[in-house]
Amino acid sequence: MNRKVLFLVVSFLVVGFCVAADDDDAPPTPPADLHARTVDFVNPSVVSTTQTFTQDKAQWLRLVFAPTSESPLIRLTSLQDGATQHLNSKTLAQWQYMSAYFNGDSIKLEVLDAQDGNSISVVGLIYGEPVAAVNNTGLQTLCGSSDTRRPTFPNWDPRSARFLGGGGCTAWLINDRRGCFLTAGHCTMGTGGSGTVQFRVPESQPGGGLVHPLPRYQYSIDPASVQATNGGQGNDWRYMGAWANSETGNTPIQDQRDSYILARSPSTPSALWIYGYGTASGRANQAQKEARGGGVTLSGNRLSYRVDTTGGDSGSGVEDNSGTAYAIHTHGGCTATGGANSGTYLFLGALQTALNNPRGVCGN
Repeated sequence: MNRKVLFLVVSFLVVGFCVAADDDDAPPTPPADLHARTVDFVNPSVVSTTQTFTQDKAQWLRLVFAPTSESPLIRLTSLQDGATQHLNSKTLAQWQYMSAYFNGDSIKLEVLDAQDGNSISVVGLIYGEPVAAVNNTGLQTLCGSSDTRRPTFPNWDPRSARFLGGGGCTAWLINDRRGCFLTAGHCTMGTGGSGTVQFRVPESQPGGGLVHPLPRYQYSIDPASVQATNGGQGNDWRYMGAWANSETGNTPIQDQRDSYILARSPSTPSALWIYGYGTASGRANQAQKEARGGGVTLSGNRLSYRVDTTGGDSGSGVEDNSGTAYAIHTHGGCTATGGANSGTYLFLGALQTALNNPRGVCGN
């Protein structure tokens, strides 16, 4: 039986970021600058069942594959921390033909079970380079003279995930039929609809560079599940679901075993909590943090509050002290002396229609 697997080199897709309005808590350009390149083989025609892909000085890597209907079972391993991911024809398609995020500058690919007609083509790398330290001085949307958010590591809130697509945002599990997610509409999916949600996110590097959790805590978004509107304050929302994890076979809600409770009737709590992945100094950068505050007001479908946020907190659940969510955080507006941050009220008619008509993995 022919067990050879051919690796090819083809052109790479352009990767970009969402650019939001100035008053948004916009998805930040990742502190580890995103880059892409085609795979550079010494001899592209060489047939191999084990190969290592390296990008010098990268802090993290993703492999990009050419679409294929018949892939062998493969195993990817980070040479930095030994994290692994197994992919086959089904899960490759669910991951939009990209791997999970791996720490370090090298990934080993092993073909575990190749059959006649199988092929696997690695066509590019996405990687983050080391950057200068992230400076928290002068960050907008803090409601006062100092940042009162508190890092949760290592006692993460299991309901809140880092959402990586066209930049960096926050998404959160809800108590719908399938345990799907809400986030902000201006938080984009990324190249080819390749959005990824991550739980149990480690602290970042001392300079603010991102560190990724094991692939068993990363989930690929199902593009068919997405319903979204980026319509500005009070009309900015995204409802979406994720495929089961490629390592555990479990959905996010099965692994996390917790979710936000969506408010059943309109009201305005006096105090609010936000768990998000906003930018900050050092190890807290785009790692989970908790913020609390008050000053809650409602105008139409815009809920406003004095709770600290920064870019990357967009999409966070806005809840009261009982764990009941009332809004999706979307926009900044706080200053050291006044103003307010705000989110889309969950009782927006279009959002309620979407929640009552789930698609893709959210409706199956």
